[in-house]
Amino acid sequence: MGGTDRHDVKYGDGSGPSEKADPAADAEVGNLADAFIQYIKKKYGGHKRLPPDVASLAKLCREEASKPVASPKKRKNTCLLRDPEYKAKKEKVDELKSQLSEGRREFRDFVVSEQVKKRTELIDRHQRRLQNNIKKLEDYANKNNIDVDKNFSDLKIHITKSKEGKDIEQNEENEPDLIKQQSEKKIRDAQEHQANEEKRIQREIEIIKKREEEIIRILKDLQEKIDKKLLKEKERHAIKKRAWRKQSYQLKQKYITASSELNKKLEIFLRTEDEKKKEINEKITSLHQKETQERESMAKRIEQLQKKCDNKKIEFEKNMSILQYQENEMKSKINKEIRNMELHEEKKEEEIKKNIEDLKNYLTQNKKEFNKNIQNMNQRLVAEDSRTRKEIENNKTREAKVRIDMENKIKDFQNQLAEAETQAKLNIERMQREADEQEKVFYLQIQELEAKEKNINTETEKKIRHLKKTYRDKIITVQQNEKYAQQILEENMLILQQEESDIKIESDKKLFILENKFAIARTELNKRIELLKMDETEKEQLLKTEIERLQDIEKESKDKIKLLEDQLYKIQKEEKISVKLIAERQKVIKNAIEAQKHKNNIMNQSINNLEITLIKLKSDVEESREKIKRREQEIQTKKNIEIQKKQELDNIIKTLEDELTAYRVQFDESMKTMQMQEAIKTRELQTEIESMRESKSQKEDIHRRNLKQLQMSLDNQREQLKREIEALQQIEAAKTHKIENDIQNLQATKERVRAETENNIAALQKKEAQRRMEIEREIQSLQKHEKRVRAETHSNIDALRQYETQKRIEIENEIQRLREDEERVRAEANSNIATLLQAKSDAQQSITQLEKYYAETKQVHEADIEDLTRQEAKERAIIEENIKALQDDLASRQEEFEIIMDSLQQEEDRTRGEIEAEIEKLDDAETNRREEHNKIIDDLKRDFLEKKSQVESEIRRISEIEVQTKENIERHIQAMEAILAGTRKR
Repeated sequence: MGGTDRHDVKYGDGSGPSEKADPAADAEVGNLADAFIQYIKKKYGGHKRLPPDVASLAKLCREEASKPVASPKKRKNTCLLRDPEYKAKKEKVDELKSQLSEGRREFRDFVVSEQVKKRTELIDRHQRRLQNNIKKLEDYANKNNIDVDKNFSDLKIHITKSKEGKDIEQNEENEPDLIKQQSEKKIRDAQEHQANEEKRIQREIEIIKKREEEIIRILKDLQEKIDKKLLKEKERHAIKKRAWRKQSYQLKQKYITASSELNKKLEIFLRTEDEKKKEINEKITSLHQKETQERESMAKRIEQLQKKCDNKKIEFEKNMSILQYQENEMKSKINKEIRNMELHEEKKEEEIKKNIEDLKNYLTQNKKEFNKNIQNMNQRLVAEDSRTRKEIENNKTREAKVRIDMENKIKDFQNQLAEAETQAKLNIERMQREADEQEKVFYLQIQELEAKEKNINTETEKKIRHLKKTYRDKIITVQQNEKYAQQILEENMLILQQEESDIKIESDKKLFILENKFAIARTELNKRIELLKMDETEKEQLLKTEIERLQDIEKESKDKIKLLEDQLYKIQKEEKISVKLIAERQKVIKNAIEAQKHKNNIMNQSINNLEITLIKLKSDVEESREKIKRREQEIQTKKNIEIQKKQELDNIIKTLEDELTAYRVQFDESMKTMQMQEAIKTRELQTEIESMRESKSQKEDIHRRNLKQLQMSLDNQREQLKREIEALQQIEAAKTHKIENDIQNLQATKERVRAETENNIAALQKKEAQRRMEIEREIQSLQKHEKRVRAETHSNIDALRQYETQKRIEIENEIQRLREDEERVRAEANSNIATLLQAKSDAQQSITQLEKYYAETKQVHEADIEDLTRQEAKERAIIEENIKALQDDLASRQEEFEIIMDSLQQEEDRTRGEIEAEIEKLDDAETNRREEHNKIIDDLKRDFLEKKSQVESEIRRISEIEVQTKENIERHIQAMEAILAGTRKR
């Protein structure tokens, strides 16, 4: 049958080629087909797959209805009763008949159940209408403040009282006339009230009766229209019935012609298959012979390469033993020199410590001697003054002035001595720190050199061991790979085919995931760009502060760069020496490479010859493929034409269904869109307000952070300036002539020691660098030699393996392609034969089933037309009423919606105006804040520059004062010496 594809089964679509047909027959089939479609949808559940029996009937009817009609012919094959295939298919037809009878029963039950449902729905609707009318009357009574229950009870009471009043009048004749008149008035009022209410109720009943008469009149008009349409549909049904009969004859004739053509094509196809099989077997035998020859040649080449590898191993082991001996000698020499350097450094450290202690002792002694000299000078001056007063009275005035000057100068000199002591202590501590740092750096360099030597030794030993293991393992693996190569190749072919399919699936999934991620990333990027634009103004202020810091860092980095350039100059000299040695060894390597290239060219020529033979074989195979592809294209064109015809019929049926559903969906969609628009507008306003608030809070936080950072930076700068000023003040107050001479001597000794240590370190570093370079060059030469040997062996082995694998893969691929072509051709032939046989059986079954189906549907159709017409009339009346009510509701809702929209627009305009006013206020506040912020920054910068200029001027002034103090001290010392010399002479 027709497979398990999904089909929308629909009969009576009016697709018949004949024009001279009965219109009455078409109407019956059309209504029956619609009811049958509803039954199938209920039974099989919407979009599930239909059974093949039901799908094949509809498919064949549609396909054959669109084909042209030919003249009927007599059938030649009449002896099918003996054929076992015919019997089996006949049994299937009987089973399908039984299924059809069951389906018809179920269909009738389904139609009856639907009628019952519709009638129950009508009863429910009438009940709802009556309830609505009662509610309306109750509402009317409530609005007019009428109590229905009280009125009925009052009427009953008045009636009973009236009856009782008559009995009382008969029994009590002696009562006064006033009581009789009052009772009569009450009875008359009650009777009038009752009569008015009865008239009002009768009027309402008459209005309801008039409405019912109008409804009955509308229903009669609809029934007349529906009866006319049913007559037209019956005529169309008769026309279609005649057309189906003609088409059944045409199908039988086409089947006979197709079977004869198929038999001819099969004979031609079998001949071509036999010829191709012979050609393929001949090619396979030739390819097997070539494989055996190539394998023998490959085995010989592998033996030659193994011999070369063994010889190169022996040479490598000899070179490694020589290198180990040289390395041990170098290690012993380096260790001796390191020990000598350590002893020399220890001696220098001891000398430096002794010099520092001597200087400290010398300073203490100088202080004591200086104080003693001052005391002695004072005593001598007092004695000399007493003598001179007696001898020379005229020079008293001069001597008094000289004494005052001398005392002032001595006080200044004492203050200068105290400051010089503090400065000397600081300089000594600084010298000690620098010496300790140089010692630490020197020890670290020695430790790094030792660690590097150990690492080099361990790496060389590991590489030697690894090379030995790899050579042994590779020899074993080469032998094993040759045995298992054929098995692995067959397995890899299957695995590759599976992996290709898996990779395609995974790549499609990954592309889908990447597209989703790309869309998400785009949205995130747009958000980030907006945030970055907001933060640009804030970042500019931070950058200015960071630029000032970077300027200070640049000064420090320039000093470091100068030191590094000196070191680079030394390293470049050493590299020039190494470049010459590398160039000499490169020449040797080039000669070896050229020899190997000559060998590779010979191998490539043999490979090219084999590739030419393969190309010829491929061209023959491709020609056979192109012929097969042409046949496939012809078959596909025929299939595409059939599919297009089916699609056109299906599209016509679907459009009719879509129009019915679209009318119902339009009203629901219009209401949903209105509600969605209102919700979207409210959300947009809320989001805008929230975003404005968040942006406000973010900007305020950023301004606060920036102000805090500026305050912190200003406080740090002020503290630094205070420290610098204090340090300069301390430096000003600590300088004397003698201590400066001592400090100069210490600096000279320090620089001499530093120069000696640096020279020694540089000499050791040069020696170590030279030795390292020599060791590394020898190691590199050995490694290059090893790599070259390995590369040659691996390249030769890999080239041979690749050549073998390529040949095997190409041969196996060609064999598989030829086999696949054979199998595909056979499968196509078998499928074509099977489809034609199925088409035969399906056409026969469909013809018999259609004949029986139309005979049975006539009887059912005539019985069901009356019920369907009644139901349709009732449903149409209900639909018209619903449409009117919906139109009224739409008109009222549209008016309400327009009012709501106007109010919303007014609110939107009002909110937008408020938001824009708030935004303007925020912008003004931000601009003011930025201006204030910029003013504060400018003021701080000015203060900083002014303080900087003040500090620089103070530093210059201090340096000038230092020079002046030095000169004044020297002058005072000269004057003191002159005075002392004069006093001594006196």
